[in-house]
Amino acid sequence: MDNNKTESVNQEMIENSKSNKRQMLLIVLCWCGYIFAYLGRYGFSANINLIMSDYGVTKSEVGLVTSFFFFAYGAGQIINGILSKKYNKRIMIPVALLVSSALNVCIFVGVSFEYIKWMWLVNGFAQSILWPTTIEILSKNLNKSKLKLAVVFMSTATPVGTFIVYGSSALLVAFNVYKYIFLIATIVMSFIGVCWFIAFNHFKAEKEYIESNSSDVTAEHQVETKKSKALIHALITFIVVMSIFAIFDNLIKDGLTTWVPTILKDLYNLPDSLSIILTITLPLLGTFGALFAIFVNKKVKNYTLLTVVFFAFSAVTLIGSLFVVDTQFSWIALIALFGITVLNMHAINNVVTSMVPLFMRDKMSSGLLSGILNGFCYLGSTISSYGLARIVDVTNSWSSVFNLLIIGTSVCVFLGVLQYVLSKKGMRK
Repeated sequence: MDNNKTESVNQEMIENSKSNKRQMLLIVLCWCGYIFAYLGRYGFSANINLIMSDYGVTKSEVGLVTSFFFFAYGAGQIINGILSKKYNKRIMIPVALLVSSALNVCIFVGVSFEYIKWMWLVNGFAQSILWPTTIEILSKNLNKSKLKLAVVFMSTATPVGTFIVYGSSALLVAFNVYKYIFLIATIVMSFIGVCWFIAFNHFKAEKEYIESNSSDVTAEHQVETKKSKALIHALITFIVVMSIFAIFDNLIKDGLTTWVPTILKDLYNLPDSLSIILTITLPLLGTFGALFAIFVNKKVKNYTLLTVVFFAFSAVTLIGSLFVVDTQFSWIALIALFGITVLNMHAINNVVTSMVPLFMRDKMSSGLLSGILNGFCYLGSTISSYGLARIVDVTNSWSSVFNLLIIGTSVCVFLGVLQYVLSKKGMRK
């Protein structure tokens, strides 16, 4: 009898060990797939000055290309968030990566500029498959302890991916071969897609193991069938506020990432390669911002208040940026303030797109929630690419852009405090 019990315990330990390894491999594979997809997403934005020069187009025209991408990506997030539960995950992730690869190689070989915006529209939709599907996979295949680790990993995906594409672009620009970023994107994304297709069947056993042996995940995935109207109303209000936060977060984050090289060139006449290298500091700080959000969340548990804190800091740094530009301070001061702003924006992005969807998986589908919130993130990105460029083209001043961003962060602080106060009153009732 004791022997049977010992064998049972040993077998359970072996299965737990195998499960931990499978979950870690899944996290790493999802992380790699998402960060290297940034090569196919931001290669255009990272080289925007050189593309304008090569094709002889205006800021508004290149901004329209990225706006087409972000529009398709944002709309696709919501569509794919709804469909992510039904997708064949083994097929859809590689398909998305391979479509994006094909479109990137077209730019490398020299397609006419008039077609690029339509190609980037398709690229945006293809890449929109990745995030909600990845979050849905992690939500369904990880136990509670590994879920926290997944949040840490995925929170760094955006800044690390951005760093890789801007770092690679800076190196290629220095050798005057910037278009090779599109070829590199094609090769790397195709490789990741093939790896995913081969490895994914390995995780079927993991889902079955988690569902049958992990009581905490089973309990978390049991959505209540009888929810009070008050709880449903509170959830909807929370999602609406988070969606507004998502818009302004990415408007600022992607607006700065896209246009900092141009800002530095316009205001300080810095060379393209140096401007891109300096822009790399933004996603690097973004990595710390994502991790900082996890740290601050230990002190500030409420997601709305947590986000308000970061928006308030951003308002201060943006006011500082406006002062620096108007008084013609050194570009070093401007980069430092941009860095702090982007750090806060990445912290907010982590709260909105990773922490909320994964930690609220007991309330609704993580894939659907991440699709909705990330879709609104890219609505902000759509506005940032074309809208900010248009403002500069009309006013011939970057200060007007900073004023708009300051107003946006202030509005978010007000809305967040209002939602928090009203939710507290609702709970007392």
